[in-house]
Amino acid sequence: MSFFMNLILESPSHWHWLALAVVCGIFELIASTNLFLLCCVIASLITAGVAAWEPALGWQYQFMIFAVTTMLSSLIWYRWWKHQPTDSGSTLNRRSLQYVGRIFVLETPLKNGRGRLQVDGTIWTVSGPDLPGGTEVKVLSVDGMVLQVEAHLAHLGYKI
Repeated sequence: MSFFMNLILESPSHWHWLALAVVCGIFELIASTNLFLLCCVIASLITAGVAAWEPALGWQYQFMIFAVTTMLSSLIWYRWWKHQPTDSGSTLNRRSLQYVGRIFVLETPLKNGRGRLQVDGTIWTVSGPDLPGGTEVKVLSVDGMVLQVEAHLAHLGYKI
């Protein structure tokens, strides 16, 4: 074991750094570490380039280059990732939220603020102002299993 460690530490070449880049890339694909190991791949490739450009560079400097470039690429990755928008609007497992903003036709009139509406083959209870059956309504929000609606075009000032 010490033979291999001495071989690697005494004279690491650019091939060692390229091999490390490949190994880190494979682990990234297998483990899916949110692209953290990609930072190690980038650092390994940079170190391999420096080692190929200056073959007499000592192992201490090569490891320092690798460590610094890993930290820098991790910091850049973290800052970029932190500012990415999250998909808080996902409707997965919240099917009713996908209806907000859509326009439908009332199946039955809204009386006393309640009525029914067929949406994609499902009957929903709706709440809103009293409206006759057949009126186009826009879904404003969802309250549990009740869709809050208004007459379509009512938001533009039209009276229906």
